[in-house]
Amino acid sequence: MATQPTQTPLQIAVANNAAESFARLQDQILPETWELNRWLLASLLAVNSAGAATIYTANSVGGDAKLFACRAFIAGAIAALGSGFVQMMHLPKLSAVATDAQSYWAAVAGGAARSLEKEAQHEVGAKLRFGWLPQALLMSSAALFCIGLLRL
Repeated sequence: MATQPTQTPLQIAVANNAAESFARLQDQILPETWELNRWLLASLLAVNSAGAATIYTANSVGGDAKLFACRAFIAGAIAALGSGFVQMMHLPKLSAVATDAQSYWAAVAGGAARSLEKEAQHEVGAKLRFGWLPQALLMSSAALFCIGLLRL
C-alpha cells in the first residue's frame, strides 16, 4: 500500500475539509436528495398511472391512439418504479462509501498516513455507486408521460 509519510499543515487542512465535506454529504445532501427523488418518483408514478386509467376508461379516444397512450403511460409508471428500486438499492452503498471516506479523511487530518489506493477507491466508489440509471429512468418516465399526452 503506497502511503505518504507526514502531512504538512496544508495537507491536514485539506484532509479536514474533505472529512467535513463527506460528513455534510452523509448528513445533509444524501437525505435531501433522497427526499426530492421520492417526491419526483411519486409524482411521476401518480400522473402516469392516472393518465393510463383515464385514457383506458375514456370513450372519446379510440383505436390506436388510446392503446399507444395507455402503453406510454404504463411504461412511464414502470420507469418511475424502476428508478425508485434502483435508488433504494444504491443509496446504502453510496452512504457506506461516504462514511468510509469521512473516517479516512478524519484519520488523515489526525496525522495518519495517506493511502493513495484508499483515495482512489473513494473516487471510483462514488462514481459507480450512484450511477446514471435512476435519473435516466425518471427522465424516461417524464418523457413517456409527455409522449402519451401528445399522442392523444
